[in-house]
Amino acid sequence: MVKRVIKMVGKSLEKANDFKKNVRNHMITAVTAAFALIIGLAWKDAIYDIVVKIAEIFPFLETPYLSSLITAFVVTIICVIGITIVSRLNK
Repeated sequence: MVKRVIKMVGKSLEKANDFKKNVRNHMITAVTAAFALIIGLAWKDAIYDIVVKIAEIFPFLETPYLSSLITAFVVTIICVIGITIVSRLNK
């Protein structure tokens, strides 16, 4: 009987440690995602400013929607490249 109790306590402690590790991993993932969002927003603004400066040089780009579209396209390309690199590192 005592052996069963000790075995059950051992399994409970093992499961508690696994749960603690999972919570820690999820928290790290959430914080990393939050920082990535902030970085992405900063890059979006930087890229938008560059596109606006380029639009000043080329008058056909001065339509406001076209500048936003070009910015979204550039940010998308950069993010896809980043996701590809990170997913290859994960393997």
